[in-house]
Amino acid sequence: MTTPPTTTSKARWALLRRAICKASEGPVEASNMSIFQFRDPVLPQPAIFPDAAPVSGYNWVEHAVAPGRSIVLHQRVERAQLSLQELAVQAVDNTGNIRTWPSEDIVLRYLLRTLPSASFRVLELGAGMCGVAGFGLAAACPGVRHVTISDGNATCVENLARTYITNAQLGRFQVDTTVDTIELQWSRNVAPPTIPFDVVFASDCLFFEAFHDDLLHTLRMYLAPTGTCVLVQPSRGGSLERFVSKAQDSFVVEIERAGFDAIVDATAATADTRFDADIHLPVLVTLRHRSKVTAT
Repeated sequence: MTTPPTTTSKARWALLRRAICKASEGPVEASNMSIFQFRDPVLPQPAIFPDAAPVSGYNWVEHAVAPGRSIVLHQRVERAQLSLQELAVQAVDNTGNIRTWPSEDIVLRYLLRTLPSASFRVLELGAGMCGVAGFGLAAACPGVRHVTISDGNATCVENLARTYITNAQLGRFQVDTTVDTIELQWSRNVAPPTIPFDVVFASDCLFFEAFHDDLLHTLRMYLAPTGTCVLVQPSRGGSLERFVSKAQDSFVVEIERAGFDAIVDATAATADTRFDADIHLPVLVTLRHRSKVTAT
């Protein structure tokens, strides 16, 4: 992802300041956003996968994505020490790259439940270090013909490629599904791909407000004319709503705050006083190209 020249310096300094503050505190702690996970309690909990050798500072973790289907993720060990470059590279806040994001399991469940059975092409944006939902679809959704898993950070893409190779060698993907990993920085100047994608999705990415315009242009270019974009994250101080306000110029937007995931609804209904809807309650946003939807 890139920012216009007028905002790049400001964004970099803000992120660098936050990175220095975090680094001075020592190992990165679990963020407040990680208090509530939304994994399916019926599935086995993630566990160390001993049959592959991790890079120092990482573990291979078995991650169940559907009954009888799992992937292995090359995941940062908890309380890992991150460098300043990792925390604030390319003016992007990468502090979330130490662990998987809570909304990834939600968007994966939603897509497994709602995607059509016919073959199609899928793109994950902002996949981070693990690409849980993208790899999960490749492993558990027989209708997916091709999955591209992307991030704008080269370190993330290197780790995603390592994860792809290991899962392919283990035979974890659907037989007829092809998978690739690419570096894709959101930009308001990005050119369209050779073949657009039927489904584009991302989780916990809309709080990068400096990149809303870049993300919207990337979606306009990469989403097929009749395609659907699926985004999941909490409001996070209104960042989601501000993105939606901009998106409505180009897309038909639908917002669901409840009813799209039973585990989310059950968590929101708990009496846990730590639950803060603004930072913990995921919201489902779907986008479709406005001109195509209007014409039908």
